[in-house]
Amino acid sequence: MSQYAVRNLEKYAAEIRSAAATYISDDYTDNLDDFVTIKQLTSFIKSKSTGLDDKGRILLDSETIDNIFIETCDWIYGVGLSRLASKNLLECAWDNDQNHMIFWKADDEKSEQSNTGNSTGN
Repeated sequence: MSQYAVRNLEKYAAEIRSAAATYISDDYTDNLDDFVTIKQLTSFIKSKSTGLDDKGRILLDSETIDNIFIETCDWIYGVGLSRLASKNLLECAWDNDQNHMIFWKADDEKSEQSNTGNSTGN
């Protein structure tokens, strides 16, 4: 399998992050640093590296590049879901049978109480 050297890791991380955000939503407007920083993503990419070339640049193969993109999409999407849950717009729980988190729309009453700061319903 062919190996590709990354000449500028920070620029590559920014491009992957931007492409992942655009893949999730054509019109994203949030600050991507609020989802995943370039520093976090460069560290992640380094951890997935298949090695270094003779100039010390990290190497990636096509499968690894695809996996980095998919995992970056999952990362951004997961942070977005977590934010919606923290605002009580979504509910979430761990599904033991499926071995992952599940999310569903919060009931309107709970969501309204949370948004008004009134958790007692008065």
